[in-house]
Amino acid sequence: MRNFLTCAVTGALVWLTVGCGTAALIGTAAILFWAFGLVIYYGAPVAAALGAAQGVWIAAHLRSNIPSSPRFWMWIGAMLGFLGFPLSFAMAEGTTRWWRVAVFIAAAVLGGAAAGRATAAVILRAHEVVGGNHWRRLARAGVLVAAVAGLEWWLLWPRLDPRFPTSPVTESDVNILAGDARGSLWAGCFSYEGKTFGPSSGLGVSGGSAHFYQEDGKLRLVHGLDTQYFGSISRNGQFSAGRRTVSPDGLLLRERIDGGFLSDSQYQYSIRSTVLQNGRIRNTARYVGVGYRRPC
Repeated sequence: MRNFLTCAVTGALVWLTVGCGTAALIGTAAILFWAFGLVIYYGAPVAAALGAAQGVWIAAHLRSNIPSSPRFWMWIGAMLGFLGFPLSFAMAEGTTRWWRVAVFIAAAVLGGAAAGRATAAVILRAHEVVGGNHWRRLARAGVLVAAVAGLEWWLLWPRLDPRFPTSPVTESDVNILAGDARGSLWAGCFSYEGKTFGPSSGLGVSGGSAHFYQEDGKLRLVHGLDTQYFGSISRNGQFSAGRRTVSPDGLLLRERIDGGFLSDSQYQYSIRSTVLQNGRIRNTARYVGVGYRRPC
């Protein structure tokens, strides 16, 4: 039991130092200095857990034919690092460009590879190991990691989706035909609260009042003080609406809100907002949140 605990603690410490350090340096070199703190803050808990898991696995196989090849443990660490990326990114505040997402994935994989090799080197240094061809075991590990990664991304996708870069709002996105709802079941007054994800807006919290005006499948939504969206609503409570405005200084704003009613008294929403100047996109942000019915 003491051997398992020792290996787990050793693995956690090596991953915290080597894994997080490598990932943070990659993020800092490719992006900016703030990436160093971001990787450390969100990646450290996941790195410690992955390092402990590797340490326990090594401890469980110390008396058997355990691989000694550094390349084997580099691949194991890289796969563990890939598993750790969505766990860390789901806790983060999102990022601004797809190339930055690629940098963070590369940092997780390369940091995991370095930590995986270092962990095995430290733990196995005091034990007799057996060489040989262990690539079948690595292939089986790859299949297992792929299955776990698929489940992981599926479970975490609701939290990951808002944190990825948002696609710009096009002209067709804000021109929406009426839905198939009848009557005014979903009309009423609501209070909403949400978060903002975007490249120049950063992460913020917003809230206010909303009013749904429904005429069968046509929807007019007043979100905030005077922001009006026009679009559609379906009989099952799913809605989409858009708006297009031009500011006095010539900036074109396109916004689209998509959401759905979870019940008669609660809805969830996602707003994409794109600002253009002279036909060029300056910024695209995303707002996600929930609304609750209140007396009008």
